[in-house]
Amino acid sequence: MREEAQVVRRVFRLYNEQGRDLHRIARLLKAEGIPTAQGLQGRWGAKAVFRRLRNPVYVGRVRHNGQEYEGEHEGIVPVELFCAAQELARERAGMAPRAKHSPYLLSGLLKCGRCGRNLVGHQTIRQPGAKRS
Repeated sequence: MREEAQVVRRVFRLYNEQGRDLHRIARLLKAEGIPTAQGLQGRWGAKAVFRRLRNPVYVGRVRHNGQEYEGEHEGIVPVELFCAAQELARERAGMAPRAKHSPYLLSGLLKCGRCGRNLVGHQTIRQPGAKRS
């Protein structure tokens, strides 16, 4: 149980403090061979990460019939960290998928006038001495 609590706290830190999206967190946990609560047969995916971020059990609360109540257990995630994750999830909910993790302000928001596809920002670095075409 202690290891699972460490994983849950790490998921919250990756999401809140490092700005990672759900898919990147899942890929990282998979690559490190970290088991889910169901063990190694459990699979990390964006939904599994999202369920942890949204679960009030981790702050000492329980959900029943659509309502939340104080639980009889102690939370393993600070309330501030949990609330910050909820706010961040609300902010990201209306964003274009590419814009959720792109450093470019308009990525995923602008559309090509001809084909309608999303325009995405990127940066290239010219090698010293390279000729422009």
